[in-house]
Amino acid sequence: MDSYWTGGGDLLGGVIALVILSFLLGERIGRWQARCAGACLVLLSPTAYSFAPTAGLLALSVLAVRRPGSGSAIPNL
Repeated sequence: MDSYWTGGGDLLGGVIALVILSFLLGERIGRWQARCAGACLVLLSPTAYSFAPTAGLLALSVLAVRRPGSGSAIPNL
């Protein structure tokens, strides 16, 4: 591995590919996708501390979307 940025970028790309992209395309997110993305988010902060704010914001956005009644707070694309 070249540096810790490479590992952190791969983990962030995994989260984007598994959850964020599926959500934006309107696809159903499976359990294995959510689990793998969660594992990537957990491993993202120890890999590169500068990714911690990004991981925190992604985790909060997923929690905000999953709350009951959050459909009215999120605009349709």
